[in-house]
Amino acid sequence: MWLYILTAIGSGSLIAFQAGANKTLLSYVGNPLWTTTILFGIGFIFLLVVTFCSSMEFPPIKQLGLAPYWSYGGGIIVASYLLSITFLVPRIGLSMALFLVIAGQILGALLIEHWGLIGVAKQPINISKALGVLMMVIGIYLAKK
Repeated sequence: MWLYILTAIGSGSLIAFQAGANKTLLSYVGNPLWTTTILFGIGFIFLLVVTFCSSMEFPPIKQLGLAPYWSYGGGIIVASYLLSITFLVPRIGLSMALFLVIAGQILGALLIEHWGLIGVAKQPINISKALGVLMMVIGIYLAKK
């Protein structure tokens, strides 16, 4: 379990670094769309190298066709996130952009679980979860004040 916790904290820390690095690259490229495209190109090449160096085989095309159409939307979502964070950090700051993204992630997760959407187990929103979100919003407000 500790490995999972450390992995989550480490990847979360890298997201903060990524947002700052995106801002720096944006200052040289001058356009958030091109900056995001360049970053995705680098990420694509990195993933190709890692994938080809692994022993994993490509899944059968038939198997790919069985996945629900909406499950492929993750690529659009991650591109939208990268574009929005690249656009937002120079305008509202790194901490505010990440606070709001995290708040959106938690709110989205609560709603998805509440209704049991996209194959996630249904877990209704209760008072402690609602208070947790409220405390997070208050924390964002206090952090920016």
